[in-house]
Amino acid sequence: MPIVPMETARVYIAYRPLRIAWAIHSSDRPSFRRAVRTSYALWGGRFNPIVLVDWPEARAQIQLFQPDFILPIGDHEQVSAFAGEFPYLINPLHSKDLFLDSGKPDARAEVLDIQNMLYPYRDDAEWKATVDYGFRVPKWQDDDALADALLVQFGGYPDPKFIGIDYSDYLSKATMAVEIRIDPQLPIPFEIMDRPGLSQVSGYGLRPHFSSRSKESYAGHFAGDANNIEDLVTFWNLRAAGTSRMFFDLNRRERFSFITPEYERRLRANLVGRDEIHRTPALWFRDENSKSAAESFEGSNLLVCHVGEVSWNGLNVSPPTMQFGEESSLGVLGGTSHTPRISFALASKPFSDDHWFYTQHLVASVSLTGGTSESDNYLFTPP
Repeated sequence: MPIVPMETARVYIAYRPLRIAWAIHSSDRPSFRRAVRTSYALWGGRFNPIVLVDWPEARAQIQLFQPDFILPIGDHEQVSAFAGEFPYLINPLHSKDLFLDSGKPDARAEVLDIQNMLYPYRDDAEWKATVDYGFRVPKWQDDDALADALLVQFGGYPDPKFIGIDYSDYLSKATMAVEIRIDPQLPIPFEIMDRPGLSQVSGYGLRPHFSSRSKESYAGHFAGDANNIEDLVTFWNLRAAGTSRMFFDLNRRERFSFITPEYERRLRANLVGRDEIHRTPALWFRDENSKSAAESFEGSNLLVCHVGEVSWNGLNVSPPTMQFGEESSLGVLGGTSHTPRISFALASKPFSDDHWFYTQHLVASVSLTGGTSESDNYLFTPP
């Protein structure tokens, strides 16, 4: 068998977190909260979609977000049946759960989490500047009518007694985060939006792949009802598509009297460089909220964006593939003409490979240029 002469090729490696689609039933509010809190604890988790399996657009959302696998939450029979419709989305985790030894002191995540994010960036100058600016973590009462809206907008972490990892304590020690108490009788303080928080931690260091169309999305307000899970999930998924949006409760307008005007003012300033359409902030809402949304923002110069079943057909919302960036390495080709091999180094990994994180999974995409076999197609098997 002929031997392939030693050649070199340029190897491009792009790392990204696994994208998980949470499958829940619309009647299961606790599972919704669990999906949101767990997402905030994961590095890149804010880009994980939540799919209501009893929604007509559920399957379209799976095709749109292209998750790596589906994770059912809850006991409803439709949840497990829905995941079974996509057998090619194979769960790669050892325990089929996100946490090994859940509830125990030595519990560990099986996908990249914020512990991993905080470890390699602890000496990064930009991260230090973010920490010095001052983290703010909002705290609200469980019976606050806006509790779930605050959760999806500003974030929260899972109860450590259930998973065994106290992410709140870890973040507090790493950032000296200050808690901001939210009074259910007063407007939401602007300070929690003015400083970095849990959402920035979950998405830190990630940026859209160059092929993404995320810049074509329209940033702006989302008008809905904090007591309606369909509004909450729609808001979450629109933001998971990579564009800035601020939740506005149509039934409790006075609670947003501080943050909504200031958010829009800053958004308009950030959009100045866009074209005429994209520099206008948008007003997003589900079709059934159109009248109430129009009344709440009457007189505002906003681009109206209805959200319905067709919004998830790939033409209106385009979720980007979020990655840590791309590095290149010089690879050496070898092996035979039928079974070529390539060896290359993984030089600057943008995550921690400390032994503590050995259970965590992520995706590394590899592409090659150069070499005499450049025009041939092979399926490379990693070691």
